[in-house]
Amino acid sequence: MEFLISTKIIMAAITGAVLELDNYFIGMTLLSQPIIAGGIAGWIFGDFFTGIFIGSLVQLVWISPPVGAYVPPSSSAIAFTATVLCLNMSVLFEHKGFNSLMMFSLIIGTASGYFVGQADIWNRKLNTLILHFFEPAILKGSIWPVLAAQGLAVTAKVLRDSVFYFVIFAFGTGIAGKIYFSLPPDILKGLEKALWVMPVIGLAVIYETFRTKTGEMLHLALFIVFYLVLWKFRQVDPLFFIIAVAVACGLTIYNFVWNKRSS
Repeated sequence: MEFLISTKIIMAAITGAVLELDNYFIGMTLLSQPIIAGGIAGWIFGDFFTGIFIGSLVQLVWISPPVGAYVPPSSSAIAFTATVLCLNMSVLFEHKGFNSLMMFSLIIGTASGYFVGQADIWNRKLNTLILHFFEPAILKGSIWPVLAAQGLAVTAKVLRDSVFYFVIFAFGTGIAGKIYFSLPPDILKGLEKALWVMPVIGLAVIYETFRTKTGEMLHLALFIVFYLVLWKFRQVDPLFFIIAVAVACGLTIYNFVWNKRSS
């Protein structure tokens, strides 16, 4: 088993863990959004283009907000993990098509995102135990138990996510690389084609979120334009995906506000 360790991997593990705090714990600054998380991962490893590209695809597919108590997979973890693995494997192993490598990395990133989402459920149970431990002192009106409980909860999450990311990046890169580069050409070609289906899936998600009469017409026009551009130009500037995500978010927000006004 190959073990990789570098300053970039350590920095990426810590950064990914800090970004996860933005999802449910601290701030909600939106820095954990996939397009930003992917861009940060790409910046750390010297390829901002790939980070924005992968982050934008993830943003489109996982744009829908969670409903009720459901804890969704971490979209920031998907984008961050996929970007880091893709860029690491592209350096360590011989190229067999970068688009198929990105799709393969997205598959692994999706699995990691589901794990991080499930781990947040475990973390909430841990937070309940921490709160119960300090509850007697809190009921007496002391401030320090509140700060201690919050500090332990945040520290536990950061440590857990940092270790998880480090293991994935340090150990998983070599394993994933060997699997990917042992795949037959037909599978690689299929992965490459699958990458260009991702924006279409993302637009379908937006359609489901934005189902009004006006929204359906706007989505149809948007779908046709974006699909034709992707079909004609296989290499797309990151600005295209930034615009796509901005339009998708704008339409979703517009639909929410419009429904509120009409109700």
